[in-house]
Amino acid sequence: MDNRHSQDSQNTGRIRISRWFLFTRLAAAFLLFMCLWEVEHYMRFRDFFSYGHHVDLVRDVSDAADRQTHTAYCLRVSNYSVFPLRFEAARLPSGITDNAVIFHDRLEKWSDESRSWTTVFDSTVGINAPQRANLTKTLLPGQSVLSTGCYDISIIPGLTKGDVVRLVSFAAFSKSEGENSMVFFSPPIVVEGYKVSARQITAIAG
Repeated sequence: MDNRHSQDSQNTGRIRISRWFLFTRLAAAFLLFMCLWEVEHYMRFRDFFSYGHHVDLVRDVSDAADRQTHTAYCLRVSNYSVFPLRFEAARLPSGITDNAVIFHDRLEKWSDESRSWTTVFDSTVGINAPQRANLTKTLLPGQSVLSTGCYDISIIPGLTKGDVVRLVSFAAFSKSEGENSMVFFSPPIVVEGYKVSARQITAIAG
C-alpha cells in the first residue's frame, strides 16, 4: 500500500512538472512571437503598438511624369485587441471605379484663429459621394486596414505649404452616426511643396 501510494505521488509530481514545462515553453514562444511582431512593426512604422486599436500614418513618396515628387498619406488602423473591429463602407458600382470601397474619412485642417480643426473635405459629403454603407469590413485580432483614401495633400484645393492637417477615420459610414462612432486620428501632417528626388516608398501596408 505504501509503495503504491509513493508511486502515485511520484507520477502526480511528474505530471505537474511536465505541465509546468509545457506552460513555460508556450509562454516563452508567445513572448518571442510578440517581440518579433513588435520589432517588425517598429521597422515599418517607427513606433510600437500596445493592446487595443492602433493607428499608423502610411506615407507613399513617388515620382510622377512631371519629375516632381508626390507624397500621398493614408491612415492604417490595426486591431490588437481580442475583439473584432468593424468598419462600415460603401462599394461603388462596377464599371466606373472597379468596385472601389470607400470608408468614411475626412481631412481636417488646423485653424490658428479658432484654435480648432476645420473640415477640408469629407468622403460622405458631395453630389457624387455615397450616402449609405452597403458592406462591413471586419478586422479580426491582428488584422489591419487602410481606413482612409491615400491623398496627395500638396495638390488639394484650399491647402497651402505650411498648413497642418490630419486624416480622420470613422467606423460608422453615415455622417450622423459617424459623429458618435469610434473615431481614429492620424498624427498632424505639415503640408509641403513638391520636391525632386528618386522614387521612395515607405511604410506601405501589406
